Amino acid sequence: GMCGILKRDTLDFPDLGSKVEEKVKPPKIKKEVKKAAVVVSKEPEKADPNPVVIPIEKVKPKEDDLETLMKKAEREIDYWLTISRIDKPKANEIKKRILIFLYNDNQTTLNLSYYYLESLPKIFHLPQFQRLKNLDLSKNHLQSLPPEIRQLSNLEVLNLQDNRLHRLPPEIGDLHKLQNLNLSKSRLGTLPPQIQNLSNLTDLDVDSNGLAILPPEIGKLSALKHLSCYNNQLTTLPSEFGNLNSLEDVLLEANQLTELPSTIGNLQHLRSLNLRVNNITKLPEEILNLKRCKVRISYKKAKDFPEEESKLQETVLK
Repeated sequence: GMCGILKRDTLDFPDLGSKVEEKVKPPKIKKEVKKAAVVVSKEPEKADPNPVVIPIEKVKPKEDDLETLMKKAEREIDYWLTISRIDKPKANEIKKRILIFLYNDNQTTLNLSYYYLESLPKIFHLPQFQRLKNLDLSKNHLQSLPPEIRQLSNLEVLNLQDNRLHRLPPEIGDLHKLQNLNLSKSRLGTLPPQIQNLSNLTDLDVDSNGLAILPPEIGKLSALKHLSCYNNQLTTLPSEFGNLNSLEDVLLEANQLTELPSTIGNLQHLRSLNLRVNNITKLPEEILNLKRCKVRISYKKAKDFPEEESKLQETVLK
C-alpha cells in the first residue's frame, strides 16, 4: 500500500539525487576552481600592505632604528654565544656585561676578560661602541681580531694579553685615539706596519711573543713613552728606533740582541734601558749621549766587553 510507495519513493529519490548531483558537480567544481583562482590572486593583494609598512617604519624617529638594531644585536649575541659553545651561566654573564654597556650611556668600559672566547660578536657597528674607551679582552683564546675593530674609533685602552692572535689586522692602525696597547703573551710573530698610525700611543707591551724584528714603522710612534719587549727573539733594532722622541723606558731583557743602532743616542728622554740577558758585546758610543738614562746590561765574562769601552762600562753599567 502507501507505505510501499513511500519506501519506493524514498529509495528512488536518493538515486535520482545522486544522478542529479553527478550532473551538477562539474559546474560546481569549475566554480570552486574559479573561486580558488580568485583567492590565489587576492593573496598577494593581502600581502601587499605589509611591504608598504616597512618603508614607513624606516621614516620613523631614530630611536626606532636603534631599537631595531638592538633587537638584531641581541639575536647576534645569542647566536655567537651558541656557536661559541659557552656554558649557560657564563653565556648569561657575558650577555649581561655586553647589554649593560649597550644600554647605559655613561658606560665607556667593557670587560670580557677570562672567558676563553675564540671569537667576537659582530656588533661593533652599533653606535654605542663610539663611546667605548676601554676594552679588556685579556685571557681569552682569540685567534684573530675582526676588521670591524676599526669602528671602535674612540678606544684609548685595548688589552689583548694572553690570547692566540699570531698577527694583528691592518685595521688596528685605525684606532687613532689608542693610548695603551697590551699584546703580551699573544703568540705574535710580527707587528703590522699600520701600527705607525697610532700617533697617541704612549704604552706598548709586546712581552713574551715570538717577535724576531720590530718593524721600521715603529719609529713613527711619536707619543710612545713606555715600550716593553721582554722575552722575544729580537736580534736587532731598526735604526728608526732612534726616532721615538718621547721614549722614557724600554725593556728589552731576554732577547737575542747582539748590538744596538747608533741612533739610540737620540732618545733624549730615555730614563731606563734594560738590556739584560742578551748577546750584546759592544755598545755604540752614542749611548753616552743618554745623560739621564740608567742602562742595565748583563754579559757573561768581563772580557766579552772590549777594554776600549771601559769608559762606557763605567758610565753605562750601573
